[in-house]
Amino acid sequence: MFLSFLLPFAARGQEASYLWVLYKQITHMTPQEVAFVGSAEYFLSPEEFVRSERWDISAHSRDYAGFHIPTLDELSRYTRYQLPDNLFATWQAIDPDVDRVMQRILTERCTKLETALREVLVEATAVHQIEALFSWCNVPSLAAIAAEFDLPVVHAELGPLRAPCYHWTAYFDFSGVNGNTEAQRRFERFQANREADEPPLLSTQEMRSLLVINPALREPMPDPDFAIGLPLQVENDTNIIAFANGWSNDRLIAAASAIYGRDMTLLRKHPGGLRDYSDEQASIDRSTNSIDFINRCARIATINSSVGLEALLFDRETVFLGDNPCAFAALNSLDQLATDRSQGNRLPALNFLLFGYLIPYEFLFDPDYLRWRLSGPSEIEIYRFHLGYVKQRQRSIAEGPRLGAAELCLVDRGLFKFWQMQARALGRRADALEGRADALERQCASLGKTLENTQNSWSWRLTSPLRWIRQACE
Repeated sequence: MFLSFLLPFAARGQEASYLWVLYKQITHMTPQEVAFVGSAEYFLSPEEFVRSERWDISAHSRDYAGFHIPTLDELSRYTRYQLPDNLFATWQAIDPDVDRVMQRILTERCTKLETALREVLVEATAVHQIEALFSWCNVPSLAAIAAEFDLPVVHAELGPLRAPCYHWTAYFDFSGVNGNTEAQRRFERFQANREADEPPLLSTQEMRSLLVINPALREPMPDPDFAIGLPLQVENDTNIIAFANGWSNDRLIAAASAIYGRDMTLLRKHPGGLRDYSDEQASIDRSTNSIDFINRCARIATINSSVGLEALLFDRETVFLGDNPCAFAALNSLDQLATDRSQGNRLPALNFLLFGYLIPYEFLFDPDYLRWRLSGPSEIEIYRFHLGYVKQRQRSIAEGPRLGAAELCLVDRGLFKFWQMQARALGRRADALEGRADALERQCASLGKTLENTQNSWSWRLTSPLRWIRQACE
C-alpha cells in the first residue's frame, strides 16, 4: 500500500490545496492500494467543495487532469490519517505571511509536523505494509520521518509538457520536485551506463514528432523577432518562493532588458499570474500558445518555468537561473558568454530528461508502474521503457488502439489510459460544440422572432410604400 501525503497548509490561502490530487488518486487507485494523510479539510464531504465552486475541481479541471469527484461513501472506504490543526502555528505567529510560511515548509524541518507524521507512520505500518509515500511538494520533515522508517518518498507533479500542445508528462523523483531533484545525478548515471549499453538517442526533430501533438507546430521557425523571451511565473508559486535562487520576475525583466534592450525583450505572462506587466516597457507576448512564443525569440531565459524545457526541445538557447531539474542541460546566466552546464552533452541530456526523467502521465497513478520503479531498474531500463512506450503510443495514434480483452500488460494499460484521456478530450470538445450550437440556435430563434414581430408591426406596414419606391429607384 502507498501512503499519500496531502500538504496540511492553506497554500495561497486555500484550504486542502492539493484536493485534486486526493480525488485523482481515488479515481485510479483502490482502498487497498493507497491511504491518505492530511488535514481535516481534505476529508470533508466532497459535496461541500462542489457547492463552493472551487476552480481546482471544476468540470474543466476534472476533464483536464482526468479525475472524478468521489461521493462521501467512496471517500470513506479509504484509510485516512488526520493531522492536527495548527501544525505551523509557531511559524505563523512569528511571520503571518502565507508565502513565507510556505517557504519554510518547503525548505526547513518542523518539529510539530515531524511528531505528527511519526505517530501516523507508527500506526500505519502496524496495520499496513507501506511501500512508499507520495508527496506533491518538497517537505524536509516528511523526508526525514520517511527515512526513519526506511520508506522512499515519490515526489510527483504535473510535467512540463502538457495538453493541448504536447502529450502529457509527469515528474517522478525520489529526492524532490521542482527544486532539490535527483535529475542531474541520474543523468550522470545514465551517461556512465550508456557507454556499456548504447540506447538510441533521438534528434530534437524526432523528439518533437513523438511529443508535439499538432504536426504543424513541430518545426522551429527561423528569423525570430526578439533577442530574448522571458516566460514569467506565478509570483507566489512554490518554484519562486523556495527555488528561485534570489530571482524574481521583476529582477529577471530588469536584467534581461539591460543586456538585450527592452525593445528586443519579449515578456509572456503566466496564465495564472497575479500581476499585469503591461506597464513594463518591454513587449508583451500575445501568442496563442507557448510554442508560438518560443518561435518569436532567439533565446529563452527563465527562473524555473517549464517553458525552458520546451525551448530546449525547439533548439533555442535557454537559460535557467533558479533551481530546476532541467538546468544542467541549459545555460547558466543571461550573459552572452554564458556556459552550457551540460558540457557538450545537451542532446543526451535532453533525451534523458524527456524519456528517462519525466514519465508519461498515464503511468503516474498506476501501482504496478510505481512498484517497478521502486524495484530499482537501471537508468537505461527506465529510458528504454519510456521511449518504447512513447513510440508504441505514436503507432497506436496512427493505426488506432488495438487492445485485447485479456489481461493487459503495463504498456497496454498505459495505452488504455491514454485513449481514455483522448476520449475525455473529445467528449469535452463535443460538449463545447454542442453548447455553441445550442446558443446559435437560440440566437437564430430570437432573431427570427424579432423579424417576425417587426414584419407584423403597423410601422412596417405603413412604411411599405417607401421601401417599394426605394427599390424601384435602385
